[in-house]
Amino acid sequence: ISINTLPPAEADLAVSNLTCGADMISNEELFYSFEIHNMRGPAVGEFQWTLELLDENGDVVEQLDSAAYSTYSTYGQLVLERASSTFINASTPSGAYSCIVMVNMDQAINEMELINNDMMGEEFTIQNEEELWANDVDRDGYNTTDTGDGIVDDCPTSYGTSSEDRFGCSDFDADGWSNTNDFLPEDETQWIDTDGDGFGD
Repeated sequence: ISINTLPPAEADLAVSNLTCGADMISNEELFYSFEIHNMRGPAVGEFQWTLELLDENGDVVEQLDSAAYSTYSTYGQLVLERASSTFINASTPSGAYSCIVMVNMDQAINEMELINNDMMGEEFTIQNEEELWANDVDRDGYNTTDTGDGIVDDCPTSYGTSSEDRFGCSDFDADGWSNTNDFLPEDETQWIDTDGDGFGD
């Protein structure tokens, strides 16, 4: 009987369980998580991984995260579990986006194949922040110019929530009446005194 010793199978790093992004506004925080497992033989050494944001054409918009990571792992072991967040650039155009994780693409760790070394996340949308508020300078939800609903911000350069007498003006007591026309601007139960007797209606 003779025994021939064979070398171990090559490593097989694989990306799984990628979650990245949700419908959002540019300059908001994007949350992501993913795992890297070794699916086969020993993986010994340091490898690179990257997380990139792609537009709907598959072009890289920005690199969200990356690192070098050392491992000594064998079949079935979890190599890396990553969960973090980053802020999207405020100038990112409105559109559909997705994330991609890529692992050991330069084969710093020997692998037989790279078929599972990248993973694409679900598509999500990013609304450009400046574009969203282009017709609402003070960002109070009332448009600076009429968009067809007949509602125009009466105080276009200052944030306000009034909606009864004027739209989008300061309303300290949140009763719907702007401070200027509110009989008692700090009492949410009173806003008018029809007979002028000093007591709210």
